[in-house]
Amino acid sequence: MKILAGTIWPKRPNLRREVREECELHGVGALRGLLVRSTNGYSSTGRNTSIDFGCGIVARREEIQEWLKWKTAVNDLRVKTGVVAAIAAAVFSCLTLGLIRG
Repeated sequence: MKILAGTIWPKRPNLRREVREECELHGVGALRGLLVRSTNGYSSTGRNTSIDFGCGIVARREEIQEWLKWKTAVNDLRVKTGVVAAIAAAVFSCLTLGLIRG
């Protein structure tokens, strides 16, 4: 993780541009479904299993898993930031009401 503008931001996975764009296009839910249905003939847990997006772009299962892990970390950070902002707003509004009434 690196510090960016005072916050901790997860490091983006080192993926090929076309794989990253396809991951963004399909989204988290579709990629999870794609991973569930993917198989290499023996097991579906091999990280080197090739997954075809259907548009001529082939990604390894490992690449998709890394993107999903990064996306989850980014979304978690955004939720935590929103919670902190909501609590701060509540505290400031309570302080303001106390100052007005006091």
